[in-house]
Amino acid sequence: MINFNRPVGIRSSRLLDSIMTPVFILFFSAIGMGINFSQFMSGWLIAITYCVGRSLGKVIGCSLGSILSKSESKITKYLGIALLNQAGVAVELAFLAAQELAKYNIGSFIITLMATTTAFFQLVSPLDQFAIKKAGEARETLG
Repeated sequence: MINFNRPVGIRSSRLLDSIMTPVFILFFSAIGMGINFSQFMSGWLIAITYCVGRSLGKVIGCSLGSILSKSESKITKYLGIALLNQAGVAVELAFLAAQELAKYNIGSFIITLMATTTAFFQLVSPLDQFAIKKAGEARETLG
């Protein structure tokens, strides 16, 4: 219903922003403290392979799935790009995996890998906005 009532949508958006911004800062700060850049130097090939594989998997998988399901062409063209961004869920799952695998001495490597690749995908997040706008699914921003 918020989509149909602009004043309520603006108010809700501002309320969520004021609540979630400090939560995100704390969450990503805690994850950032676990990054060990010396491990990244030894695992950069894994990070690049992960980024390329994840990107290709999303784009090709979404395109193939939308072709097979006979979806609209905008889904085929832009959904994979729009899904490239990763943030909280991937990092939280990496954090949980790191805790479980700490006994194998790869926990901090998982945190480092996921945090740095998440930072990379956040840097390319304008591609998400481009895809959403090109698909005609974006409205002007609230507020």
